[in-house]
Amino acid sequence: MRPGSETTPPAPCRYNSAHDHGNTPAVGEVIAFAEIVRMRRQRVARAAHVRCRALIAASVASERLELVIAPVGERPVRLARLRKLEQLDEYASALG
Repeated sequence: MRPGSETTPPAPCRYNSAHDHGNTPAVGEVIAFAEIVRMRRQRVARAAHVRCRALIAASVASERLELVIAPVGERPVRLARLRKLEQLDEYASALG
């Protein structure tokens, strides 16, 4: 040390295992928590996807019925709508 310079010793690291009194999580616990959060997000996304596919399937079935009973003038519009719904159903099925 130079004369006249006063330095204080560094404070102990609060994450040092020698000074840890059970207040900080272990690295493995942090990693496990991140994995739990990731798995929960995936589970929620899968559930939403299943609901979405069910709604699309119901819409396709409804539109097929509407196409059969629709007046002749409306059939081209209904057929186009049915094709779009069927394409959406195929796309959603391909995703999982």
